[in-house]
Amino acid sequence: MPIYELLGRPREEALPALPDGVIAVPFLLPATAANGEAVALPSDLLAELEAVDRRVLGWRRRADHRAWLDDGRLLVRYRARDGAPIGYGYVHRSGRSGPIAVRHAELLPAVLGDLLGRLQPPDAWRLYVPGPSAALSALIDAGMHISGNPAIWSSSADGPAWDGYLPASFARL
Repeated sequence: MPIYELLGRPREEALPALPDGVIAVPFLLPATAANGEAVALPSDLLAELEAVDRRVLGWRRRADHRAWLDDGRLLVRYRARDGAPIGYGYVHRSGRSGPIAVRHAELLPAVLGDLLGRLQPPDAWRLYVPGPSAALSALIDAGMHISGNPAIWSSSADGPAWDGYLPASFARL
């Protein structure tokens, strides 16, 4: 599976808006609790992330979510109107993004439009986009460009649902 690194800033309004019925719920982890200890992640948050991960990736990754939140990334969860989890994405003020996971691949360009519009990095956004993702052509059409050669992911086991998933990096699915 080729995974491309894309750099740049999508043109304003070049990516679609979230469709009616998709609700974005931002979450930023406080640095510490009032008593100075690390903040525990709410169990309903973990359950929601796990439901998406199991559907899109085939496994759960609680420690990874904790690390991304501890890194200062903004988490945005996407829900259906009835509250059912349909995806999530992380962005950082530095321009790093990911992972981004959606249960319905056709929502990925709109989720990216929402996520990348939430912060303004000092330089460019950096995204890692698998070849079969609908987001690849949408991001290029929006003005982003491929940087260098793709990384190749290979495995003898099934991997993520690549059409609905963007990893945080080449090294960390």
